Amino acid sequence: MRNVTVRFVALTLCLSFAAVNAAGQNAEQPETQTDKYGRWKNGVTEDWFFELGEKYRSEDVATAQKLWNEIEKQSNNAGDEWAGVYSIAEGEVNMSYLRWSPQHGFVRFHIYTCLPAVRGLDYGKVVVSEDHVELVSSRASETENSEESPTKYVKVKWGERHYLVAENDIESFFTYTSGRGSLPYTDAGVPIDFWGRIDDSAKPIADVPVVPSAYAEHVKKPIDTRIIKVGRSYTEVDPDNDVWLDHVTPVTLNAGSNAGLKRGMTLHVVKSEDYETVVLTRVGRNYALGIIVRSMRKPGVPLVEFEPNIKRDYPPIEVGWQVSTSPHKQ
Repeated sequence: MRNVTVRFVALTLCLSFAAVNAAGQNAEQPETQTDKYGRWKNGVTEDWFFELGEKYRSEDVATAQKLWNEIEKQSNNAGDEWAGVYSIAEGEVNMSYLRWSPQHGFVRFHIYTCLPAVRGLDYGKVVVSEDHVELVSSRASETENSEESPTKYVKVKWGERHYLVAENDIESFFTYTSGRGSLPYTDAGVPIDFWGRIDDSAKPIADVPVVPSAYAEHVKKPIDTRIIKVGRSYTEVDPDNDVWLDHVTPVTLNAGSNAGLKRGMTLHVVKSEDYETVVLTRVGRNYALGIIVRSMRKPGVPLVEFEPNIKRDYPPIEVGWQVSTSPHKQ
């Protein structure tokens, strides 16, 4: 879980910058497409400001907006299940949105979400094959973002969800879906992410995504196991914490190194309302030992109104609970 303090600071900065930008923004956009603050109504997410300057000009904005709207109008008749609007997270306060179709090409906006403002944009044509989508920029010689961004993406279907994954990131994608490791970080110091189609965000997933046969060597399946023994619980007290203590329960799983488990791995309790996890402390060939740690309020400490609502009544940990390296089986 990312640091809560970092998120709070980022949000505070976002609100401050947004107030400044709302007062000083004077970029002129078509009347019918802007809100009362001059932000463009893109029709997909919150309205955006444009920051004209070195990275793009007013004519680039006009071209990108026109193409964005043309693709949207005819997307239902595109004849390609992969066409549509995709998004990708690029850190705490940055997102990118991609809209494309085989007939009309693509538009990509890089958004600084604090304002929110368009910090970069790109557009061009699309070359589609059975396994890939290639974005051919019309601005590659003008913008650093175009030159540095991947241009060829692999079509990956995860249940009913569609993803476009850069060729070099296929292995990382399966690390993410299987939960069998940590995602690498980009050069900018943020966890790597993948283009996912927005309309699919609530659709069901499968245990294993489907990739073209040329990338089958990168496929990783989640490790699924279950609790076969529940040990005696104990508490651990942090003398510097006056409110909370850790309630620790040892458990034994019916899989070990033979299934790919390793000491230190975190497994997720399937269908847990509390998103509980098992941290492995010892791994044998066909078994593994781990602990489930629950935050419990110290006896006699009264609840204070402004404190977070940390759960105090947990269900009993039972033999038979299913656990998995995949965090996506909730």
